Amino acid sequence: MIGMEANRRHQARHPGFARTIAATLRALESQLADLERDIGDAVRRSPAWRESDDLLQSVPGIGPVASRTLIAEMPELGRLNRGQVAALVGVAPVNRTLRNTSLLRRRTDSLASGSGGGGNDRSAWLL
Repeated sequence: MIGMEANRRHQARHPGFARTIAATLRALESQLADLERDIGDAVRRSPAWRESDDLLQSVPGIGPVASRTLIAEMPELGRLNRGQVAALVGVAPVNRTLRNTSLLRRRTDSLASGSGGGGNDRSAWLL
């Protein structure tokens, strides 16, 4: 949302609109900073979350946002082996049997049509 407001600010033709959008951006950025601090505090207060956060952030390329998103979206991490995690995320190799092929086809058809279930598509981590 902040990016959208930043784009709108640059496109504003009237200085008054630009000032209003800039004020909105400052408010959004302040709220975001407050939320990030609250999430960080919550992670640090929980021994289990703190341990997971520290471990995840020890991986190159994983920072606080990615770590805390993984903790929230995949609480199973740390209790499953890599094959189980790959299956959970949807990237595990699958034998090409007729049954699996038809299930896979139905799943990809439903994802393409937008009716593939909830908004938690864990395969987004592969992008």
